[in-house]
Amino acid sequence: MVPSQFQDFSKALMAISLFSSNVLFWKQSGYFAPAAEENPLLHTWSLGVEEQFYIIFPVILLLLWRFGRRPVFYSVIALTALSLLAAEWGWRNAPSANFYLLPTRAWELVLARCALCCWQGVLLCPAPRSRLLGWG
Repeated sequence: MVPSQFQDFSKALMAISLFSSNVLFWKQSGYFAPAAEENPLLHTWSLGVEEQFYIIFPVILLLLWRFGRRPVFYSVIALTALSLLAAEWGWRNAPSANFYLLPTRAWELVLARCALCCWQGVLLCPAPRSRLLGWG
């Protein structure tokens, strides 16, 4: 490894440790750029997005929880809709940022979490999972 590659590799390791590799790779290049083949840590961008989400989302929920369950629910729906709208705007106007950054990816993670809660019978679904599947 030449010194410039070692320096880039070190920056990537530091960004991974700080849960921000997605931001680093967004600033450096596109995911499908020719130089992307030479970056062995490029795949960690998605872990950065997930880690940021799982740090920020619980804090948002804790801050909203004092207002009650219903405001939390509607706030999560509103934030999810805003994230989806940002993603829709971003694919046309800022495709690289849209690909790498949390604000345009959060809607996917929120919907996945809601699907899990629904599957477990915690949120949105009044019927237990066994009844939904016809087991009971």
